[in-house]
Amino acid sequence: MKFKRTQVAEKLFSIKGREQIKLINFIIEISKRNNLGKQEKEQSISYNEEELEILKKIVNFVLFLYNKECSNFRTLNETRKLIENLLFSIRKNHPFLIFALFCPSYKKSKGVVGFNLQIEETTKKGINNLNVLSEKANSLGIINEVYAFYSDLVLENFVKLTSKDLNDLEQNYLNFVDYGRTISSLIHFSKISQVGECKQIVGFGGLDSKKLNFSIERIKSIAVRSEPFYKEILGWDNLDIIKRTEILANSCLFMGNEVKKMNPYSLMVMTENIYERGRFYHAENEKDPLPIFYPHKTETKIDWLTLQ
Repeated sequence: MKFKRTQVAEKLFSIKGREQIKLINFIIEISKRNNLGKQEKEQSISYNEEELEILKKIVNFVLFLYNKECSNFRTLNETRKLIENLLFSIRKNHPFLIFALFCPSYKKSKGVVGFNLQIEETTKKGINNLNVLSEKANSLGIINEVYAFYSDLVLENFVKLTSKDLNDLEQNYLNFVDYGRTISSLIHFSKISQVGECKQIVGFGGLDSKKLNFSIERIKSIAVRSEPFYKEILGWDNLDIIKRTEILANSCLFMGNEVKKMNPYSLMVMTENIYERGRFYHAENEKDPLPIFYPHKTETKIDWLTLQ
């Protein structure tokens, strides 16, 4: 079938909104660069039936994300990578990986260090969101795997933890898995220490490296948002907070990349409460970025995604 480039969004998807049309045109362009569709004369493009089906799957999934996400979190380069990941996954009949990295549930009382035995509502929301995105992909015929990784290595207050605290951490993980299995039997659960070289390179205290992929300004902007926890709960000063934020930034980026090695056709689902904290997984000027979905934040305590 042959279409005018300016008519694809409306004719194939009944879309008239300017921003959504812009996004569809971007998908068309990135797909064409990867040989999906044939450029014709007079600003037209043609697709065979198989190519049309692939294009529809990608557009419908990306539009679903667009309607559910914080619009300025994922960069244009990461959106390009997301489109390519979907395209290559579908063409190669290789599962598309949808995953999230969950933090343990820390105790938040002043002067108290350790972990809660039960998981919190933010974690439950994140597991549910993973499941919804996987169900959406399935409904579109996109073969996928969904993983929930539990961060048992990078611990903000690791220097003060005791053996009892680590027992509580294990119980927190078991409750994390138990809850997740009530949501979906298809979600895989794993500790991040079991992924790639995370345990060897990151270690219990985090990856302490001077080769940062982040500017000091960005590290400071993230650290400022974490100050209440570090200062009020742990009693750290500004230098301690900056140093720990650097270690966490390196560690999170490394862990994200180790997951990506499992399956290069990936989408990370962000579960962090703090917007800036999610940027740990965004390396600056990265050529091969990890696409991230950051859901809308609301004032309600629980606002799970739905397929509607």
